[in-house]
Parts: sequence; structure tokens; C-alpha cells
Amino acid sequence: MNIGVDMDSVIVDIMGPLDLFHNRAYKTNLKYDDHRIYDLSTVWLCSKEEVGKRIYEFYYSPEFLSVKPIAHSQEKLRELSKLHNLHLITSRPSEIEEMSKKWLHTYFPHIFTSVHHTNQATKNKKEETHKKSAIAKKLKIDIMIDDHITYALDCADNEILTLLFDAPWNRHYTNTHTFLKRVASWEEICYTISHESQKPHYQNRAGI
Repeated sequence: MNIGVDMDSVIVDIMGPLDLFHNRAYKTNLKYDDHRIYDLSTVWLCSKEEVGKRIYEFYYSPEFLSVKPIAHSQEKLRELSKLHNLHLITSRPSEIEEMSKKWLHTYFPHIFTSVHHTNQATKNKKEETHKKSAIAKKLKIDIMIDDHITYALDCADNEILTLLFDAPWNRHYTNTHTFLKRVASWEEICYTISHESQKPHYQNRAGI
């Protein structure tokens, strides 16, 4: 199968370092569970323009350079890469693409078939942006893994089975969607993918 994998808060433990950066730079006292909504302008009590400015400051901070993988993501993705084509699809801006690739080379060498930055998180209005669903359809993604409910629903609405990686900022979504399934860990992700790969329509697509 072709599997799309998000980066931040799916394979990168980003929120802890982001809070450390913000607490240091802006004298706040934020914790992981304070992020009950993805919109940082609500969490940080500032404008969206200011959020963009602070995020770019974070990209070039010591905290960002020290980010580590999500628990069990390395070994589970190594297992999956032996059976499936893995494509990293992140909303990160293209300005930090080389930083992203360097980090992936350090922690996930030879795991991903391709890496795509959609620019949906850029503050540069001149940069072209792409929906994750558009990238996923072009790559013929069978399963997408994401933590951002808007991006997850975008893929699910395009009939791409999407695994919503559980986080405080997506728990407000309680509706059911045929193509959306909440998962709590990388162990559950691997179990779900293994189960799905046995279904006839996936096997037929693979020529089995």
C-alpha cells in the first residue's frame, strides 16, 4: 500500500519543545494539555500574524533543533517500510525543507519514498500551497496518518482512509466519518494498517 505520514505530532514530538520555546521567549507557562484547540492564536492570545512570527522564531531556536521522534515511531515505521511505500506529507513551509530532510536523515534514514511540504503553514503569501488531499491523490495514497483534524477531514472527504493520531487539539471532533479512524499509538496504527491491507480491495490493487 501507499501510506502518507504527517510529520509534526505524528513522528516528531513537537509540542513539548514548542511550549519550552514559548515559555522561555514569551514568559508563559504552557503545558501539553493546554492545547485543546489547534489554533495557536487562541492558546497564545495573539493574532494569527503574530503566531506566524513566533513559529518562525521557533524554527531557528535551540528547542526546535532538539526535537525527537514520537515514541515507537522509528521502529514501527521501519517495519511498515518493508511492506509498504511511505510518503511524508507535512504542512511545514518549504523554507525549512532542508532542515526537515536533515532531521529525517538522522532519525528515519531510508524510510520514506518521498517527502512533500504543502506550505499550508507558511507565512509567505507568495508561496504556492497545496492541500494534503491533492498530494495524497497524486501519490495514490491508500491510508493517511495525521493529527490535524482539518487536514485529516480533507483527506477523509476525498475517500482516503485517514488515521487521526489522538491529541488534545483534535478530541473535540466526535462525529463519525466512514474514512476517518482515531488511533492512540503507533502500535494501533500498525495494527490498523495490517488489518486494512488484508481487505480484498487493497490486495486487488496490489495485484495479489
